[in-house]
Amino acid sequence: MRELDRLTIQKYGVPSLTLMERAGEAVTEALLKSFGKIARGGVLVVAGKGNNGGDGFVVARLLKNKSIPCEVILLGRKEELSPDATENLRRYLKVKGKVIEAGRDGIGPLAERLKGKKLIVDAIFGTGLKEEVRGAYAEAIAAINASGLPVVAVDVPSGLDADTGQPLGTAIKAELTVTLGYPKLGEVIYPGLTYVGDLAVADIGIHAEAVREVCPQTELLEADDISRLVPEREPESHKGTYGHLLVVAGSRGKTGAAILASKAAMRTGAGLVTLASSRSLNGIFAGSMMEAMTEPLKDNADEEIEPPSDQEWRRLLDKKSALVFGPGIGVNESTRAALWWLLRNLELPWVIDADGLGLLAGNVERLRGAKRPPVLTPHPGEMARLIGADTAAVNNDRVDVARSFARAQRCYVVLKGVRTVIATPDGRAFINPTGNPGMASGGMGDVLAGILGGLLAQGFKTEDALKLGVFLHGFVGDRVAALKGEMGLIASDVIEGLPEGLKKLVEGRGRKAVGSRMKAENSSLIPHPSSFAVTSRSAAQTRSWGRKLGKLLRGGEIIGLGGELGSGKTCFVRWVAEGLGVGKEAWVRSPTFTLINEYDGRLPLYHIDLYRIGGARELEELNLRDYLFSDGATVVEWFEHLPKEEVDEYLLIAFEHGGGNERKLTFTAHGRQYEEIVEALGVRREA
Repeated sequence: MRELDRLTIQKYGVPSLTLMERAGEAVTEALLKSFGKIARGGVLVVAGKGNNGGDGFVVARLLKNKSIPCEVILLGRKEELSPDATENLRRYLKVKGKVIEAGRDGIGPLAERLKGKKLIVDAIFGTGLKEEVRGAYAEAIAAINASGLPVVAVDVPSGLDADTGQPLGTAIKAELTVTLGYPKLGEVIYPGLTYVGDLAVADIGIHAEAVREVCPQTELLEADDISRLVPEREPESHKGTYGHLLVVAGSRGKTGAAILASKAAMRTGAGLVTLASSRSLNGIFAGSMMEAMTEPLKDNADEEIEPPSDQEWRRLLDKKSALVFGPGIGVNESTRAALWWLLRNLELPWVIDADGLGLLAGNVERLRGAKRPPVLTPHPGEMARLIGADTAAVNNDRVDVARSFARAQRCYVVLKGVRTVIATPDGRAFINPTGNPGMASGGMGDVLAGILGGLLAQGFKTEDALKLGVFLHGFVGDRVAALKGEMGLIASDVIEGLPEGLKKLVEGRGRKAVGSRMKAENSSLIPHPSSFAVTSRSAAQTRSWGRKLGKLLRGGEIIGLGGELGSGKTCFVRWVAEGLGVGKEAWVRSPTFTLINEYDGRLPLYHIDLYRIGGARELEELNLRDYLFSDGATVVEWFEHLPKEEVDEYLLIAFEHGGGNERKLTFTAHGRQYEEIVEALGVRREA
């Protein structure tokens, strides 16, 4: 990123002050969008001496221009500022901005100024930091983190290594990071993700020729780009059009691995799948998969496959278009001989997974002589065995480990785990943002191997197959988790969700929003339920929906409640508040006479009751827009009294009281984000 800045300024003539102004504008816009109401309570910009601090001065000036109370704490002296920061300090002082120097004699001024503020802007360090944070800077970061105030970080949370994601001694924990130009690698991998919060990407006008000149070697996979890899099927196509995958896998006690890989390949669109495994286990395979073919291989008394002869291999591979080797196949001399033959002779695209990787450990030099570079799919433990290190060494630098191995051994690597890394033989790497902790269960790797094999069999270029397959695997896992929860998610759930996942990827083409938060980048691809009614049979069931709704809210949502008096609207708000973490000391009460109540939970909850509103003038006097378009969540009872032109997107829940605790709830989502919320709630349409 620093090279992109340099080229844009020095070679392509964009003034550095122009880039700094654009950066400040972008941060200010994102700050007000996420924390507009909170910011009105006072903002403290904590600035360093470099250009990151200069960005902070721009933010402070723009906030003051919007009549938002703002001060700057400068960790250093004014005469120590960089030239561009000095110029933006001058512009800030010109609008009567206030700057307090701190750090030279301790951080007392910072601690004092924190007391009266509601929001902090972190503009201390940028991407150039490579040394451990010490002294007054470390104290300042500790004080900011301990304040409990939301923090908006400029470009990168101060103290975070922008390349590795590791804190350099200590680092800011931000609620929102507005990264400038492009995401930094350390912001999209762990542990950096835990410091970044929500990540917004700001376009500050980096010159396109500079990007082409630098040719970045690491990319973050994005839904819109991935969706374009999914092809449309031609009307005149047939099963032969979509390839024939050979899966060599399975052994006694590990038949499930072979079955999962084969089924995943079929669900990903492979025209034909043949599973080759031990002859004595063929009955299990044939009885478990109606659509796949099986190829019984000779085995010994221990039910281990005997290495096929050269002629037998060529018969097995005849008319096949790709191969998956290894899931559950066992580690023994017979399977090792089979793998060595494939490395010497196989010309098809192929995947080595699981036990196949165990066979390679200690023999990785054989990869360099492979006739066709294979795809390796290790988890961190398997990767550690391949490179002769421990798992911690792998996880401490996942991208470089995968990239270095792929380049050195002339293969493709899919390093599984949190933020799976794809590395290519030419040194490029891709980071996958999909997936969740619920996928930490047996068989998920076998499913991924089958997905990759299925795509390769269909004729995808290897790089495209890996990008689509890895993204799809996690994307479907996320969809399943949204519907069923993470706990108890199993590999078969992902297999069954693959066709619909591919469909939703295609439906989501072209919907990537500029400046959208990266944590929500795939949310537009969740299914779209239409308006429908459900019946709650008990107070516990209604409470469960309310609490879950509260947990799903991220700020800015508008929930409208309709229904007669006594139908349960206020009780539902109470349960939404529970989900938001509102304590019982601030228990929800009917706002019928006060009209608006505000509760502090994980984010502000504004509870509005329009039952006694007398007309448009009273509505205007309430200044409802301050609440409807705030950073908190707003729940409006008697939503039908709100003029329709006030809001375009919202979730309407209509209550109809039945007998006893029974209530009929009708959910109507107006806008894509509310369709996602209804889907994530897990409510089911009545027949």
